[in-house]
Amino acid sequence: MAKLINLSDVLTFIYNQSTAEDRRAISEAFNSVRKDASRQAAAGLRIGDTVEFFSEKQYRTVRARITKVNRMTIHCVDVNSGTKWRCSPGLLKKVADP
Repeated sequence: MAKLINLSDVLTFIYNQSTAEDRRAISEAFNSVRKDASRQAAAGLRIGDTVEFFSEKQYRTVRARITKVNRMTIHCVDVNSGTKWRCSPGLLKKVADP
């Protein structure tokens, strides 16, 4: 069974790494995990699906329909205003069609 590690211990470990190679390896591992999570989120989304996400720009929940699925971004159009959005798949929540 894996031992749980305290986040502050992990951050201290990262900050104390003295070589650029160690920091590069840590960065690559983090980016790999982030990309895998994004791809998994995108795998369940299809063109025509209705999704919701929170827009910090407009400070509201946006309901949109997917128009294009890329590797790292999802293109969608707000069903109310017609505004076009490009979103990270991890930010989208699939909802039932109205």
